[in-house]
Amino acid sequence: MSLITGFLSLLFFMAGITFSILKASKLYSIKRIAKKSHCFIGFFAVAIGIFHSLLSSLSIKFTFGYLSLLLLLIITVFGILTKYSKSSLTKRNIHIVVSILTLVVILLHIYSKLLF
Repeated sequence: MSLITGFLSLLFFMAGITFSILKASKLYSIKRIAKKSHCFIGFFAVAIGIFHSLLSSLSIKFTFGYLSLLLLLIITVFGILTKYSKSSLTKRNIHIVVSILTLVVILLHIYSKLLF
């Protein structure tokens, strides 16, 4: 069950990144759908990630998994703050950099689970 929830969280996170890329597209219909869906997909990724972490371990250890969950929470909170405040280019760039960093940490988490 933990493997399934981890995979689902990764899928929602990757879908959120894909929708972020689509938001930058020139096609209006794709851009409109991506803008509306992007936040909800992020919420689902966080919710499933929290459920996955609760299923995986009862003791909190500082691992790649908990680091990726923390970064995912930071992305979501920062995204909400950016959306509902006057968005500047700096806030948007930080959101993108933290998203890329989160993806790298999630891949390290998966790799470490495959090794051990």
